[in-house]
Amino acid sequence: MDQFKFTELLILSKALDGPLKPSAVSVQLGITRQAVSYHLKSLRNRGYISEEKITPTGVQYLYTGLRILRDQISSTLRNMDNTQIWEAVADCQVNSGDTVYLYMHDGFLMASKKRVSEASARCIISANAGEVTGVSSIEGIIPLEPARLKIMVIPDRESIHENREIREKIRNACSKSGFVSAIGEYAYYEAKNSYDGNVEFFGAMEAAFDAAQRGITSTIVSSRRRFMYETARLESLILSHPGVKTDVEEI
Repeated sequence: MDQFKFTELLILSKALDGPLKPSAVSVQLGITRQAVSYHLKSLRNRGYISEEKITPTGVQYLYTGLRILRDQISSTLRNMDNTQIWEAVADCQVNSGDTVYLYMHDGFLMASKKRVSEASARCIISANAGEVTGVSSIEGIIPLEPARLKIMVIPDRESIHENREIREKIRNACSKSGFVSAIGEYAYYEAKNSYDGNVEFFGAMEAAFDAAQRGITSTIVSSRRRFMYETARLESLILSHPGVKTDVEEI
């Protein structure tokens, strides 16, 4: 990718949104205004930008550069997968050197000698059924369907006079989930008194999104006050877990 400068590709990608403003580009890319001006001058001289807008030639240059970058990233990731060791739970006895097939079960990566999926790997650690093995040289896509995540927002403690109905709704939601967590002491108290299973408390929001990403239906219980405090973090987790469908139910 020697003929394609990464910073130039970033600047041209910004130009797809409309006329470029050097000061805004400087802030967005975290480089100096002088550096932006230098690259813009170079792009103009080569006909990739005209009147601060990307030209058809610039679009082609951007497309070709991004495609080369994508191929290089994919190749690097494949090489890392071939050398990196991934932990998996063996569902039968496996021996070092075996070809195993990978799948997800109850949120855990599993390794099997049966062809249960198109994702295969090389076993590098012998293990009995139920033990953790190590695999590398992964090929194919591991089948994984992210689950839904429900956030139940209950009234704050001072607003509740009769919590029987609230606990019934919490119980119904949690009984349909494989992972339950609570944000804040009051939400944890109500969840524990509504649901017979485990309720996670520490790192509740991150853990719930991780469980849902691994295919486990999850529920988060939160008071209205704590939910408002956590809005920014929630938005960040939604963006970082695009496959997880999030529902918010306010009681």
